[in-house]
Amino acid sequence: IRKTAGTSINRIFMAASGGDENLIYDKVASSLMHTTTVNRYKYTGYCHRSINRGNYFYAYSHLPYWKLELPKNTFRFTCFRDPILRVLSHYKMLEDLRDSGKFHPCMAVEGKWLGRNIHDFIDNIPKCYLLNQLYMFSPEFNVSEASEAIHGLDQILYTESLLGDISRMSTNLGLELGYMHYRKTEDRTFDSSVINRLRDMLDSEYELLDFLAVNSA
Repeated sequence: IRKTAGTSINRIFMAASGGDENLIYDKVASSLMHTTTVNRYKYTGYCHRSINRGNYFYAYSHLPYWKLELPKNTFRFTCFRDPILRVLSHYKMLEDLRDSGKFHPCMAVEGKWLGRNIHDFIDNIPKCYLLNQLYMFSPEFNVSEASEAIHGLDQILYTESLLGDISRMSTNLGLELGYMHYRKTEDRTFDSSVINRLRDMLDSEYELLDFLAVNSA
């Protein structure tokens, strides 16, 4: 899911190979099949055909879960984040990329959403990106459908408790997974009009996360 510590999680699993996690990430991104092997650890990203095929140590993508057909013995997990913080993080990332002039392929499309301020961004961002946590598990943005799909996963992580969640995953998988954090954007405050507006627009995602919390307790 976009802006839920995916870069950190990917690097954590890449470091498990004993190789340089940054080089592994670059090799997956630049290779024709988006696949590389380091010390017998095979990594795959982005390509749904390669991911659905299996035969890797670790795979990742921003593809919706309902577009994937993973081999049945695949350990499946995702990471959620407070919905408002996730959207604000997306905005700050795009704003930072625009202001710094750094190249990123997402800017060709997403840079156009920025407008003059955060309210323009909220007006412009497509629903599947605004409610990305819900959309990843239901193309119709249906909370019940998403909840059912999520309960088929092997583990759920949360950005706000990632250190402890990674530790539990390490135990579940029998792997040495060390915690690391990448790409933290600079903290910014937004006025109450922004927060209140997003709270209303993201109500279905909060409903989803509340449901998951109750049913996992």
